[in-house]
Amino acid sequence: MRHLPALIICALITACDTPSLEFSGIKPVATEIQGDKILVYRKGSRAQAVRTNSRRKSQRDGAMERLVEAIASVTRCKVRESSVRGDAVLISASLKCAS
Repeated sequence: MRHLPALIICALITACDTPSLEFSGIKPVATEIQGDKILVYRKGSRAQAVRTNSRRKSQRDGAMERLVEAIASVTRCKVRESSVRGDAVLISASLKCAS
């Protein structure tokens, strides 16, 4: 029990740029959109973007849009807007790609 705070801190530090389980084991593509450093993971018709740099709360406006832009840029597919789920740090979305 006395090691619990240290374990929590370690978990938080290592989770900063880790994708969800759905995308674990997939090599990301790094990109930068308007100063945000973003890792994009793709698995079939699904993608996930993780912002790896920090931003102040006042600088987070448009963060999800930048993550969507990163997915579209890296995958060269259209992001299905209705499928986007997440926050200013991590989003997941479905893709619509040309055949």
